[in-house]
Amino acid sequence: MNGICVFASGSQTLDDIYIKEAQRLGRLIARSGFCVVFGGGADGLMGALARGAFEQGGRITGVVPDMMNVTGIVYEHCSELFVTDGMRERKALMEQKADAFIALP
Repeated sequence: MNGICVFASGSQTLDDIYIKEAQRLGRLIARSGFCVVFGGGADGLMGALARGAFEQGGRITGVVPDMMNVTGIVYEHCSELFVTDGMRERKALMEQKADAFIALP
């Protein structure tokens, strides 16, 4: 299996319970030996997911469109970071890199 792709919000205005659960999911995916494939963001549920996986020493693949490839926006500890021309390419690459998908609120 390539990895588990998680679609999640980058919003910083979500209730803390969602942040905690996203971080827990990242830990679970990493502990299970799978790579986390996600949108590459450092904030919101995306960032929490990545931090959880990173805590467990997991592999993290971020996929960001060029317009979002900015320091402070992109999660800095990705094992791999792919930069695409736009959102369509981003979603297509995320699909290629994963064999399973989870959507968070």
